[in-house]
Amino acid sequence: MFDPILAYWIVVFSSITSYGIYIILTEDEQASSFYVYGKSLAVTKKKGLFWRYFLVPKTYFSHFYILSVSIFIPSLVIAILYYAPSKPGAQIHEAIDSLMKLSKDLVKIKVAQDLNQVVSLVFTLILMVVQCSRRLYECLFISVYSNNSRINLLHYVFGHSFYIFAALSTLCPIVFSKTSESFSVNDLFDNLLNKERALLFVLFVYTSHHQQKCHKILANLRKDKTGNVITEQHYVPSGGLFEYVSCPHFLLETILYFIIILMQKFSIFYWNVIFLLVLSTQTINAITNHRWYKMKYKDYPKVRRAIFPRLL
Repeated sequence: MFDPILAYWIVVFSSITSYGIYIILTEDEQASSFYVYGKSLAVTKKKGLFWRYFLVPKTYFSHFYILSVSIFIPSLVIAILYYAPSKPGAQIHEAIDSLMKLSKDLVKIKVAQDLNQVVSLVFTLILMVVQCSRRLYECLFISVYSNNSRINLLHYVFGHSFYIFAALSTLCPIVFSKTSESFSVNDLFDNLLNKERALLFVLFVYTSHHQQKCHKILANLRKDKTGNVITEQHYVPSGGLFEYVSCPHFLLETILYFIIILMQKFSIFYWNVIFLLVLSTQTINAITNHRWYKMKYKDYPKVRRAIFPRLL
């Protein structure tokens, strides 16, 4: 039996991580062009028809979050309706039953085993709606992108597929589990919030808030005191967690995903792999950015690490 969701995460994790480790160890500039983005990507050296169509503006980051919000909100609604004795709920059951009949001999999805796993998956959808909505707001109203800043087409495609499969990894274990035969929407809501999840939600929001502060610090480097954008140049950020690491926003992204799998008590295998992928990509990106800062600024603070204070 084939699990397409697990296959996606394993292929993406193994390929991206191995490629990232390769470019870090070899410092191969040509190879890194297919991985790095933004300031680490030497756009002025990319000439010709291939690079013209292979690179897209970094402002397209907002597309990731437009897509993710458009996926996670409906996923949350579907997950709730799946347990509701309503006409929409019945229609969802009919659609799921049809899919299961078509794929039962070909596809095997890892499903939620009990109410606790179902609740943790629904709570995951809530956290992802919060996170992706906030990141969309930042992309549209806080971040200041250079006109020359680019991401490559592979990164653009991966960003979209990441959120699509993250949503599938959360919704499919619910709707394919047949747990609606055992639990009702009242059971879901009664168990949705306990002391542990409430504490982790507060920690998630707190971490999210600090990530936004990091993005504001980066954006303010290009603004005057009145908030007007006056330059597209890069400067050394300072203040907050930037005093300890070059990329605290990457560190906080990793922490946010760790909070999710901690809330799940590491019981959702898909999300365990998602966390490892986020940890890998954010660490590799932080190292490449850290090297760029050190190369660009000879007086760059020596006490700063790339992503983990005093470690890396």
